Amino acid sequence: MDEITAETGELYTYDTVPFFFYHRGPALNAAPGTGVRAGMLKCAIDEHGMTPGVERVMRAVAAAHHRTGVPVTVHTHPGTRTATFEARADTLAQMCRRGYAERMVLSQDESCYIDWIDPNVMPFLPQWHYLHIHHEVLPYARARVTGEQIATMLTANPRRFFEKTD
Repeated sequence: MDEITAETGELYTYDTVPFFFYHRGPALNAAPGTGVRAGMLKCAIDEHGMTPGVERVMRAVAAAHHRTGVPVTVHTHPGTRTATFEARADTLAQMCRRGYAERMVLSQDESCYIDWIDPNVMPFLPQWHYLHIHHEVLPYARARVTGEQIATMLTANPRRFFEKTD
C-alpha cells in the first residue's frame, strides 16, 4: 500500500515499493530527470519492518543523500516499540559524543490530525504529542550532552538547513 501527499511531496510506502517505482528506478532501468529537487528526504520503517521493498526505498534515500547532500529524516514505527525512549535518547547522546551534533536536528513526527489512527490506540503512544521534545527528550538529554550541542541541534542546524539556497 502506498500514498502520495501532494501538498508536502511525501510518498509513503508501508510494505513494498510504491507502484510507480515497482518497475522503475536504480538497477531496473534509467529514469528521466524531473528537475524537481527535494528539500528533505524521509524514510521510515513501519509496522511490517524492513521488507525488501522498504529496504529498496531506504537504499534509494541514502543514495539520493550521498548524491545531493539533502538532509535525511528517519523514524521507526511507534507501535512496534523497536527501541525504548531511553535507548533512542542514549543513541542521541552517543551520536553527540561521536561529534555528530552539527549534523542532527531534534524533531518529532507528530501531527494535529491523522484520520487513520484509531483513537483507542493513542493511550498506548504517551510520548506522541507536540511537547515530547521539550518535556521528555531535553530533560533526559541535558544530563548526557552539552547545552551547546542542544542549541546546535535545536537552533543552528535548522537555521543552516532552512537558509540554504541552491
